[in-house]
Amino acid sequence: MRLLRVQVPDFRVLKNIDLSFEKDFFPQIFPIGSQNGGGKSTLLQLIFILLHCSGDPQKIEYVVNVLNRCQLEDELDQKTLAIFEILTDNREEVKLDFFICRDAYVKQFVSDIDGQFVYDFGDVYIKQFVSDIDGLFLYLCRAKNQKNEEIFLLCKFSQSTQEEFQLLMKELSSKIFLAAPSTQVFIFLPKATNKSLFQINQGNPDSSNYYLAMA
Repeated sequence: MRLLRVQVPDFRVLKNIDLSFEKDFFPQIFPIGSQNGGGKSTLLQLIFILLHCSGDPQKIEYVVNVLNRCQLEDELDQKTLAIFEILTDNREEVKLDFFICRDAYVKQFVSDIDGQFVYDFGDVYIKQFVSDIDGLFLYLCRAKNQKNEEIFLLCKFSQSTQEEFQLLMKELSSKIFLAAPSTQVFIFLPKATNKSLFQINQGNPDSSNYYLAMA
């Protein structure tokens, strides 16, 4: 299982990122460099949250916490977070397009595609999906952003079945990890927990919540 390419059009400080990792390069170690604040940690966090946490139902809450900080411009109904091209262990190349969207986009999207869909955005992990010529569109989760707008996270999968998607995400989740200082994981945690990080020396009895949440 290898990551061949990652594209990030617009996520926080990342703009028009397009990185390719040659599948025949050896060893499979690729350094990423930039100036301070250039988005190295942000890129790794985004890869981790989409390919590790999205593939584990028990960690979907961390995805929701990230979505709480995502914004959709007023003129947009959907926005791509990241596109991944992956080489599976069977030497098959697949593409995953993770994007956020509004309720209106989904309704229009469903009416335009002749496929299978149950329009009921509950909190069930990967319950709904739409099929089209190019693959599947799968619902992952929903959240409210800082403007209190409800947004949805979907993934377009280049293969043809929901079972293939679930198997791939489960395998990806077991193989992707993030090594980072403890102060860099705040993006995955709720706001209330993040606040406790900065109250450790103020006699706050909840000051250990931040570290407990990372366990």
